[in-house]
Amino acid sequence: KRHHQSLLQKQKEFNIDPIALGNEASQLETEASRLDETIGQLEFKQREAERARLDASSDASRESEDARVARDHSSHLASRLASAERDAKAQLASLQPMIQEQHAGWQRLMQQQRSLDEDQRTLGNKL
Repeated sequence: KRHHQSLLQKQKEFNIDPIALGNEASQLETEASRLDETIGQLEFKQREAERARLDASSDASRESEDARVARDHSSHLASRLASAERDAKAQLASLQPMIQEQHAGWQRLMQQQRSLDEDQRTLGNKL
């Protein structure tokens, strides 16, 4: 009982209102609970953002690798095309004399045919 009276005396000396302290404690607990909820929501958003960042990073890496593969493939095809063009030009160059000779031969044959046709007409007219 003496201890209780001592506490009541100190309460009066320090002007402590237990109801006000209780209300303030309740408000602080409510605010702490609200802040805990906000912290939880922000941590969830942070995890979502980190997951999105990792996904974006993974996508960027994959797209970068795809682009590199496409560039390598394009370079390889360009090299093969250049090689095929060189081979075709070399084959045409090696065939050019034969083509020219063949063309000249056809020209001679056509000239001979024209000459024979002319001779035939001449003979036909003479007959």
